[in-house]
Amino acid sequence: MNQAWKNVKPKDTFFVQQGQLVSDMDKKTLSFLYQPLIGVVAFSLYHLFLTMIQSSDKESREMFHADLLNEMDIDIPTFYQGRSRLEGLGLLRVFEKEEHNSKKFIYRLEAPLSYQTFFQDDVLTLLLLDKVGERRFNGLLEEFNFHKKISDDYHETTRKFIETYQFNGERLLSAPKELSHAKNKTAAVYQPEIKIDSKTFDWEYFLSVVKDLHLKPDYLSGEVKELILLLHQLYGINELEMKESLLPFVDYTKNELELSKLKHSFVKKYHRKEQQESPVSPTNDATERGKRKNTLRQQGFSQGEISVILSSEESAPLSFIQDIKEQKNGFVSNEERWAVENLVRQSGLPGGVINILIHYILVVKNEPTFIAKLANTIANDWAQSSVHSPEAAIEKVKNLVNKTNEASQKRRGQATKKNYYQKKTRTETLPEWADKDVKETPLSEEEIKAFKARLNIFNGTEEGE
Repeated sequence: MNQAWKNVKPKDTFFVQQGQLVSDMDKKTLSFLYQPLIGVVAFSLYHLFLTMIQSSDKESREMFHADLLNEMDIDIPTFYQGRSRLEGLGLLRVFEKEEHNSKKFIYRLEAPLSYQTFFQDDVLTLLLLDKVGERRFNGLLEEFNFHKKISDDYHETTRKFIETYQFNGERLLSAPKELSHAKNKTAAVYQPEIKIDSKTFDWEYFLSVVKDLHLKPDYLSGEVKELILLLHQLYGINELEMKESLLPFVDYTKNELELSKLKHSFVKKYHRKEQQESPVSPTNDATERGKRKNTLRQQGFSQGEISVILSSEESAPLSFIQDIKEQKNGFVSNEERWAVENLVRQSGLPGGVINILIHYILVVKNEPTFIAKLANTIANDWAQSSVHSPEAAIEKVKNLVNKTNEASQKRRGQATKKNYYQKKTRTETLPEWADKDVKETPLSEEEIKAFKARLNIFNGTEEGE
């Protein structure tokens, strides 16, 4: 991430500004198309910001982040994660300045893309398709299909602009200042470019191997390039495998790719668990792997740690978590898939480092699911600490385990000490009468004779027998 969550303090203040008007259709687009991508916290944060804006001046009053955190019942890392998701999809712009010992932020709320533009964006549609699945995705397409077919026995009679309005072309030339002023006052819609960067995919090499597909010149650029890089990063498809994956979807009449079918193919392949292991690192080569093992051994890593490091370098994060969940007889949930995809897009951490993080949560900690909140906290720390290799990530994991063990031992020691000192010895309390000594008084001779007589009667004998 570009900014550490620790840069936001509860005492820092903020204003919310409205960059664009948000219509009812925008809210529907947010609920159905954006919410699956940004998650519940970011979705709630957007609507909270929206309610803070006064319609009169389109800016909220100054507020402390502490108030916002209390209102949403979340901590700063969770807030920062939600805020980042809004930023990444162009729903929020952030401005800040230093002031004394604190910061002031301006959060400018932007409207979402129209549903037409959203579905034309390959990256967004692929992310949505992969998130909700094909059945739900097709349902959303129908939900936003507002074009009803008109019967053929109707013909259009709509009047044109020039048939309805009188327009003086000379007036257009005589009022340039007014027109320019109007354009400046209504700024263009903010639409950030979504870029997926991948250092593990050799783009120049890929272009050389797909030359025989005879695609149009410069076709593999812009949105198509972003889509291919995203597919690589999500599913671990290398350059040669990517070409093989594209082959069935080349439209040779147009020299283009059938992108919609291509995206559906990848999502089906992943959800059906039919994709092959996809190497994203040269360590698959036996010689390179042997050298890598020797280097790691010399650095002091154990055999088990070396195995984890090599495995982390050989699989994309989604494939890696899939393998671990299968070994645990589990499955990758939609929430886990989103958590991994979000780390790939936003954390800036290499795939091998993300895989070590996945291994830590699911194997070392033996959690049943990949916990997004925990993963984001650790990923933030690793990003700030410039953890760029699986070895460095392993060292971080060892530190985490040691701290956990020390804390556990300390808690056990304190509990034992507390129990020892708090243990009470039970004391019996006797009534006052039972605590006094009883003095014995000897019987007189006459009392003894009377007692014996009663005893003889009881036994059925007479005295003297």
